[in-house]
Amino acid sequence: MSFDSETCSVYSRVYHLLNVVSEGLYTAYSGVVDGLRVCHSDHDAQLYLTVPAWFRILTYILLEAEPSDLKNSWPSVLSPGNYINLFHEFIILLLDGAHEENFLKTSLTDIPSLTKEIYVRIQSSAIRVLSRLCGISQPLTVSWWCPQRMLYLNLLKAISTQSVSTEEMPEIISDAIHCITKLIASSSYSAQCRIFYELLPPRVNEHHGFRGYLITLCKDSLHNCWVLVQKSGVEEAIRSEKLIGESSPQLPIQRSVLTGFCEMIFFYPNTWCSDALVDQSSWLLAAVNMALYIILRCDAINGAEGNSTVAVGVILALLRSSDDSSRFVTHFLNPLLSDLNTECNHLEAAASSLVRDAKMVAEQQQKKQLETALAAKEATLLRLRLLKTTTQHVFDCYNKLRATK
Repeated sequence: MSFDSETCSVYSRVYHLLNVVSEGLYTAYSGVVDGLRVCHSDHDAQLYLTVPAWFRILTYILLEAEPSDLKNSWPSVLSPGNYINLFHEFIILLLDGAHEENFLKTSLTDIPSLTKEIYVRIQSSAIRVLSRLCGISQPLTVSWWCPQRMLYLNLLKAISTQSVSTEEMPEIISDAIHCITKLIASSSYSAQCRIFYELLPPRVNEHHGFRGYLITLCKDSLHNCWVLVQKSGVEEAIRSEKLIGESSPQLPIQRSVLTGFCEMIFFYPNTWCSDALVDQSSWLLAAVNMALYIILRCDAINGAEGNSTVAVGVILALLRSSDDSSRFVTHFLNPLLSDLNTECNHLEAAASSLVRDAKMVAEQQQKKQLETALAAKEATLLRLRLLKTTTQHVFDCYNKLRATK
């Protein structure tokens, strides 16, 4: 059965029937959760059959049912802010790909195992429920982001970076990416800083597209905080963080915080990665765009407001200068531009050679192969030229900024 709102009336009947025949829904639910908590690696096989059903029942109880439907059958003292705790064990089990085989193979008499299609639909439902729950609980503070909940991001990352064999992106990947975006957007600035500290450090075999996506989210967080600070000031922004329960507030706009982010982002080439430059272009373009945003915005603010303290702190965090040398330039911009020039020259020469060869070949099959190879070279060259043009623009803006100081 599908996991959508159209089945709400059906689950309403199931819910009431269970409430009549069982020992009590909350008691039964507690027993299932206790079973999940006993051991996360070797669950009773029956749990792989009951968890999807209990997840759907809990979705109905907490997110769909009217208060009158729950009278005398479910504790009314549970506040919406606690819903995430009730769902937690189910969401973790459903999103963890390590349990997929158990879900797809576990069966009992007259109860077949899940098909791959239904399993993926249940996972998508769990992701959408998680998105709704973070909206109910927001703002998500540093204390909310305990290690158990940080696991949501790691599991969603695993889903969003799985290999795709179709031209269109599977819905579950879109759901996972949207959920990560919402989790971060629903978090306090202090919590966002903690999340980026956790996720931004480069790792071996890092997915370049996902890393680029994280860098873009970091830039968006910086921008939103910057706009807020321009309107109300740093002290007011910090006070707002304290009012929602942050005991040690942090803002992405603060120099000490942003310097840490820039150390993790603006470093090339990376020892953790030996992939071709074109394969890394997604995260590199995101990083270059973030640098361009910072330089242009600082230049505009300083031009309009004079020597803005916040803008000065931001540009210093990006450049990380010492002894008239900028780590941003020496450890990112210069080596990246050098590799881009070398790679683009190599590709242009290879493309020219393929054009000449294609003109000289008469045999159609061989000509077609050369044209296919040429199209691939030109597509790669187009991506690298975009990155090169943007990087050169950043370099020019940096030199202009340096000249005005």
